[in-house]
Amino acid sequence: MRLPGLLKMQRTFRPARIGVHATLTICLATCLALCLCACGDRNLKNATDAFNVYVRNYLDTYRADRHERVAFLGGGWVKEYFEVDSTSEKVDVQESDSTTYPYIGQLDFQMIRHYTAFHHQRESALTDDTFTQAEVTPHRHNYIYQDGKWIPLADTDRDDSAP
Repeated sequence: MRLPGLLKMQRTFRPARIGVHATLTICLATCLALCLCACGDRNLKNATDAFNVYVRNYLDTYRADRHERVAFLGGGWVKEYFEVDSTSEKVDVQESDSTTYPYIGQLDFQMIRHYTAFHHQRESALTDDTFTQAEVTPHRHNYIYQDGKWIPLADTDRDDSAP
């Protein structure tokens, strides 16, 4: 059985002819699009690497200095210091829709506050170096990447008593 209409379509179909200039334009546009995608990935990686360095430097301040102090809590005076739970650190960098800041970063970690027994006098707490109690507080810090640097935003989930 012959299908004359189908054969006629096959004979008349010819690929479109485009000029050399149009072909080069299409190739260049494709190459540019691929390069921009690769650059975007590379820029995200660079921003992520910079964020990891920023976070490491920030958290290292607690390793170098425990931020020890005497404070008055509800039950009296205590000496306290702060420690980052290094097993709880999580960072996340995402592209943003903003033209002002192309990336946003988030740091989540647990802060451990160690403190002594309660004292009636501030001076007693000041001399006490036996830290018998501890409590853990989750922290979330948000950042934007602008003009090649990370900028902290207001902490969204942070214990205000921690330095």
